[in-house]
Amino acid sequence: MYNYRIKLIDGDQFAVFDSSKLPVGSVLPFDVYCQEKDGMKVLFARGTIFSPLEKNIVVRNEFTNLYAKLFEAWQINQLLFGKKRKVSSFLDDQIEFQKYSTQKASYFHIDSTLLKPGSEIDFDLFVINRSSFSQIVEATEGDPFEIKTGLSDIQGDIAVKKSDISRYLHYLTSLEGNAAGTAGSIARESARAIMKNVLEDPYDVLKIEEACRASNKLTQYLSENKDSIYNLLLLKNNDFYHYTHSVNTALLSIRLGIEAGMDKETLGKLGIGAMLHDIGKSLIPNHILNKQGKLDHTEYVVFQSHVVEGVKILRRDEKIIPQESFVAVLQHHEKLNGRGYPNKLKNKDIKLFGRITAIADCYDAMISRRPFRPAQSSFKALSAIAKETKSYDPALLRLFIQMLAKIK
Repeated sequence: MYNYRIKLIDGDQFAVFDSSKLPVGSVLPFDVYCQEKDGMKVLFARGTIFSPLEKNIVVRNEFTNLYAKLFEAWQINQLLFGKKRKVSSFLDDQIEFQKYSTQKASYFHIDSTLLKPGSEIDFDLFVINRSSFSQIVEATEGDPFEIKTGLSDIQGDIAVKKSDISRYLHYLTSLEGNAAGTAGSIARESARAIMKNVLEDPYDVLKIEEACRASNKLTQYLSENKDSIYNLLLLKNNDFYHYTHSVNTALLSIRLGIEAGMDKETLGKLGIGAMLHDIGKSLIPNHILNKQGKLDHTEYVVFQSHVVEGVKILRRDEKIIPQESFVAVLQHHEKLNGRGYPNKLKNKDIKLFGRITAIADCYDAMISRRPFRPAQSSFKALSAIAKETKSYDPALLRLFIQMLAKIK
């Protein structure tokens, strides 16, 4: 079955297709034409990302039909209704991956479901296609963009510039109380944006204070809505790992703390420690953090230093960070059998905050895609962790597995 018809126009054969079927976010594999009074014109060139801006052009001009040269018509079915062609991961391409790793530091991956129709944004939006970041929305404070229905359905991950994070946070604040059922997602998304800023500049005391407040909001929300954990974990992170991992680890730790019977004050201290547990990674060279493949011995020693370095960073802010929170930072890589780091602690020497954060940290690392390996399913990750009874607290493991049994 073909999703186009053939029409002869000015001596050329064109394939005519329904413009409403063109999926937002797709990369156009051919020139797209429109028919005007003076003949056929190229509306969108091959390689254009069909963003909401292009969609608005089609709607505004009332282009019911669009056209492609007939010799390219074989691609129309694939574009409109076909299954997506599987391609090898760009992570396998060293040059493209390095380009991506450099570029992604200048962007912040957002949850596009929070781009609510009818609301306005004053920051640019970009779609991430393999290693490229293509602008799909242009907006400024003086010329905001009104979000239309369908923007959240774009195929691909959406990002904003790092320099626009403050504006994005202001937008999230504007949603509070106006978007039913999104309070938890807004709190999580705000925490991610704040942690991006913290990891960019870990010595800024104001940013650390913001992170603590963000953690407290998550603690408050989870205390009142503990089953929301299943929706709050952001698993699709397009390799924007470190700040997403910080928030996921905090969410998992707080939720496990609830299962363990902690009161709200203790949960708050656990959440802050878990949120900031990897702050020391801000000092680790990117070529180690983003390395494709296994770290060599020297690289691994450098990587392990993130624990002690993280504690050193936070010691500068001791008036802000509860003393109990430092345990989560210092002990999240310790194991009961003494094979962890940095102090090779055993059994009772590892405190409760360290035991909880260790499980949460390991689980989220396993279910997240990394440059050196694909993401594992929740079931596989839990199965692997369940076997590590000599590494992790068995009682906490049972609570953790029961807690996450609903995640597929």
